[in-house]
Amino acid sequence: MALPAWQRKAVLLGALGVGCGASLLLSSRRESLGAPMRPGHDSLLCRVNLGGDKLYYHAGRFLRRFIDAESAHERAIDFASKSRAWRMMLGCVPAQYEWANLRTAPFEGRTTGPKTEDERNRGTKKARNHAGDIDTPLPLKSLEFVNPIGLAAGFDKNAQAIDGLLDIGFGFVEIGSVTPLPQPGNPRPRVFRLEEDRAIINRYGFNSQGMDAVDNHLDERTSQRALDGARGNYVVDGIVGVNLGKNKLTPEANAVEDYEKCLDRLQKYADYIVVNVSSPNTPGLRNLQAKSSLTDLLTRVKARRDALARSKIHAETPVAPPLMLKIAPDLTDEQKQDIADVCLNVGIDGLIISNTTLSRPSTLKSSNASEIGGLSGAPLKHMSTELIRDMHQRTKGSLVIIGVGGIENGEDVYAKIRAGANLIQVYSSFAYGGPHQVHLIKRELTQLLKRDGFNNVAEAVGADHRQTQKAQ
Repeated sequence: MALPAWQRKAVLLGALGVGCGASLLLSSRRESLGAPMRPGHDSLLCRVNLGGDKLYYHAGRFLRRFIDAESAHERAIDFASKSRAWRMMLGCVPAQYEWANLRTAPFEGRTTGPKTEDERNRGTKKARNHAGDIDTPLPLKSLEFVNPIGLAAGFDKNAQAIDGLLDIGFGFVEIGSVTPLPQPGNPRPRVFRLEEDRAIINRYGFNSQGMDAVDNHLDERTSQRALDGARGNYVVDGIVGVNLGKNKLTPEANAVEDYEKCLDRLQKYADYIVVNVSSPNTPGLRNLQAKSSLTDLLTRVKARRDALARSKIHAETPVAPPLMLKIAPDLTDEQKQDIADVCLNVGIDGLIISNTTLSRPSTLKSSNASEIGGLSGAPLKHMSTELIRDMHQRTKGSLVIIGVGGIENGEDVYAKIRAGANLIQVYSSFAYGGPHQVHLIKRELTQLLKRDGFNNVAEAVGADHRQTQKAQ
């Protein structure tokens, strides 16, 4: 059932208004959240935020009857890019709780350079770059994440709503994938909800406004934040990752050049960099996960990253943004080991595990299950967690891992952290659950850490592996 644009907007605002009012009536006491509220935040708007989890979910189910998945995605980006007053009015800015045990700094004290076992023990051993020259490893940016819950790439593809998304409670936002040239992606419809399965299938195909437009958006954001800071206005904290891809029409042999072009333009804005070679919707892209291709790609991108860091004007002590690789869940054991070896030998800093899957579990119930594209959401949960566990073992815990796939609550986050993830990203559950999903996840995670005696996230990372070793 399709409605005219003005009616869709009216339905949206009406449902959100009802949700805010009802959430105020049903809000739970703040003491039940297990975290102290900052002074001065016990306001009407904050109380609205505490009880809207289920109401926003049900309001979303109602709205999804009238708005297709991609249009809803576009409206969400538009909403998140609006002024903070709009988000506060609709109850989407969470109360400012002091989640002290969720702060984490997984890149602290790390440097660039190979991470093979011998060189990890030596710490600062010099490494050869792709030209054979000797480079002293650079320190990585010392990034403190206010919480480990981030928004995965693919949501804010063109860096249009970063601060709005951070403001609703994410600890970090990853933009992209960004391609050098603008490209429309695949024809619509290209996003499909699998409501019965709590999942999404997409075949976007790296639709991107291109690196020039993203550069402009990030430059405007930087200027606005500086202006707001000078005026004493609120400036939200948070980390920004930049996810890089290649254009569909770029031959596989020239793929590295696309990543280098984007890096040249966008590294100055990035707290961390992601090389995406795992989207299933760009023909030939996953071929870059092959050992020889991946070695060449990561070696050249890392060398360019380091050169850009060293050439930064007025930099007294050059620092490099961490370099991450995003991998697919559909890998053989041989491919997993090849990827682990390449990452350690080249010396990148982490993995994002994982992208969407091409597999279709037999348990899927939705009529959209046969659509072509990458599957995300609940059906990916176990697959991604086990891949995190596997890659943590294969890399001996030396790489930072961002876990993504099928996360719906704090239990799912905790399982991935115990399997070896340092940080977490969500996508599908945010699309279904809305802004309150982020707060719910953080609330549950902090309770689980406390239950098991962990003072912070870092202490829980890889706990399952340590438990297994003790049992042996």
